[in-house]
Order: sequence, then C-alpha cells, then structure tokens
Amino acid sequence: MSCSIYYRHANLRISSLGLGCSRFGSYGGASKDVARSLIHSALDQGINHFDTAACYGQGDSERILGEYLPQSGDSFVVTKVGKVVPFKAILLSPVKRLVRAVSSFHPMAKAVVVARRPRLLSTCFNPSYLSSQLHSSLKRLRRDTVSLTMLHGPSLEVLMDGGAIDCLTRAQQKGNVQHIGVSVDDIDAANAALLDPRIEFIQIPFGSSDLDFRDWSIHATTAGKLIIAREIFRLRPDLSQAPPNAMTHVPENLRRCFDSPSICSTLIGTTNPLHLQESIDIWKSGTL
Repeated sequence: MSCSIYYRHANLRISSLGLGCSRFGSYGGASKDVARSLIHSALDQGINHFDTAACYGQGDSERILGEYLPQSGDSFVVTKVGKVVPFKAILLSPVKRLVRAVSSFHPMAKAVVVARRPRLLSTCFNPSYLSSQLHSSLKRLRRDTVSLTMLHGPSLEVLMDGGAIDCLTRAQQKGNVQHIGVSVDDIDAANAALLDPRIEFIQIPFGSSDLDFRDWSIHATTAGKLIIAREIFRLRPDLSQAPPNAMTHVPENLRRCFDSPSICSTLIGTTNPLHLQESIDIWKSGTL
C-alpha cells in the first residue's frame, strides 16, 4: 500500500495524517507541556493538520494551539462551533490543573473523570451564538482567519434550514474562515451536507463499526466533497472513546483509511507521544 503524504487541491495543502486535539487541556487529557511536545513532534515530521473545537477543554485546546502553533507557515487549523459547554464546567475551569493532578494519583478520581467525559454536549446553531463562538475561537487561536471551520454535530434539520451555514459563509466573506465544513454524527446529516454546495469538507466517524459511513464516503467523493476521518480506533458504536487496547489496531485502521480513495486526511487523537510516533511511522512508511 502506498499513500500520499499530502492532499493537494488548487491552493489547498493538507497532510493526510492529522493530530486530533480534543483532549488538550481537558480534565483527564494532555497538560500544556504534553500538548506542546505533541504539537512540535507533529510539526517536525510534516503534519500540518490540527483539529480542535471551541468546546474542547472548555476552550483550552484552542488556547494551547494558539500558543504553540506558529502563525506563519502552512498549518491547516480546523475548529468547530455549535457545541455548548455546560456552565458548571466553565466554573470548574480554574481548578482543572488540580483535578488533573489528583486524578493522576487516585484511580477512583480518574475513573470519575473518565466516566464524565463521554457525556454529550447540547448544541446551539443560532447565528448570533455561532458568530460569538467563532470570534472567541479566533482570539484563542491567535489568528485572524482559520483554515477550516465546521459546524459541530449539526442535525439534518439544521443543515436543511441552512441558516447556520449562512453564518459561516458570512465569516468566510469577511476573511475569518477559508473553508467551510461540517462534522456529522449520522448518515442523515451527512446526506444533507452533500446537498449544500457551500460545504467543502465533511468530517465523519470511520471506526471498525462505521460500515455505513465507509460506503457513504465513496458517494460523497463523487459529489465533490473532501472527507476527513475521525474516531478510527472506535470499535463499537457505544464507545465514544477508544478502548484501552485500541492502539494495537493502529496498522489495520490506518491501512483502511489510507487505502480509501475518499479520505483526504485521517485524524489521530492521542495524548501519548509514543502512539503519535507509531502513527507517523506508519504514515511515512507508505507500506504496511
């Protein structure tokens, strides 16, 4: 098997392996020091695709990228808007470092943090809310424009209404957004995204159990959409996070993504430098 290191289209250049930053700054995720090391390792070895969201780490994921990702260069930074961080989580943000330290030494405390992580966040796709969230994201990322902004988990109804995409289109016209996309959770929303010509990128789950999305992705490519794969280590639909042995499936999961002509980039969400290096080695080897 051989794979292209970068996907190129017109003035677009995105590494076919991306670093998912959802756990940067989170309670049970990567500290600033670990995140900085992961970012630098990724950059040093050719990764230019970094994926975050306004809600990740209550905004700290974007802050960390803003601090450690150079403003110059060709970094392809993706953020997502539309999720609502609970007020309780915002209030607890100042003690996040203490919670992380306690959970690292006490198994029961860590179990509580892990158990809370998969809880679904509510969404809000009101244009004024999206505009405010995007403004805050740009400020945290220390950028005037972001490579790709996605709606985060929109429903079929939201996409058919079109108002949320209108909001991103206005931001694009102002120069704050280069490309527009959606990160979807179900096939109905994915199909709705195919119908909107303003949507360039669609991010989909691509784990071993996501057979419907694998078949769908081929159809999406013929419709001219660029597909980003996420959650490739998820083995069952009921697992919002990868199981402990997920990294043993790295070669086969990456092979599936790299073999797929419909996937332009695959996200690796990890806080372990060794796991990131293993993925990079596979990515660069070209053969598995």
